[in-house]
Amino acid sequence: KSDHIAALLAFNGWLAARRQGAAAQRQYVEESFLSAQVLREMDAARFDLLDTLSELGFVPRGASGALRRHERQGGGGGADGWEGDPALETLLRNAGSARVVKAVLCAGLYPSVCRVEHPKAQYTATASGAVDKATTARKLKLYTREDGRVFLHPSSSQFHTGKFESKWLVFSKRMQTSKVFLHEVSMVPPYAMLIFGGALDVRHEEGRVIVGGWATFEAPARIGVLVRELRARVDRA
Repeated sequence: KSDHIAALLAFNGWLAARRQGAAAQRQYVEESFLSAQVLREMDAARFDLLDTLSELGFVPRGASGALRRHERQGGGGGADGWEGDPALETLLRNAGSARVVKAVLCAGLYPSVCRVEHPKAQYTATASGAVDKATTARKLKLYTREDGRVFLHPSSSQFHTGKFESKWLVFSKRMQTSKVFLHEVSMVPPYAMLIFGGALDVRHEEGRVIVGGWATFEAPARIGVLVRELRARVDRA
């Protein structure tokens, strides 16, 4: 449940089509209602970013060239075909993990976070017992710390989603017109918020952990302490 990962999948589909030739690339763009110009700009931007990360020492030198060769030889943006190349291993070993990608999104976009409130559960009687009634997107309520009630923009792939397994979404952009709308959202797991969010406040006596003075998680004291220690280790890494 992520606009960002939906965009990533569309981009990887374009890379695959491009390797098949100009005709396949053009067909993919037209059938997917995408902009070839925007896709080319995204392609250039990722290598610019990779070069910057390499200069800063976050990834090995030569990673950009290694990735270009990998893709020219038929490798995609996924986690296959890089074995034996240390630079590619650094870049791609977690490329297939949606959880890692969402954790990175959380780390990069925080504090652009909203909380999802679901309506009280309702059940329908069936022959096999009570079944949880499906919730419509209209019944969800979204809140940010700064704006209070906000809304997903209709352009979001999650606009019609009636249930989020995690109650935390990160977003790239907010825009106020008749309402405050969020653009480009991704559901992130609670542990991503706890480890990569704001300052931790472990309240043992209340059985709660508060992130950034706002996002509240129910957790027994033992879990709160473990999360705090894990967070400290990540911060030192």
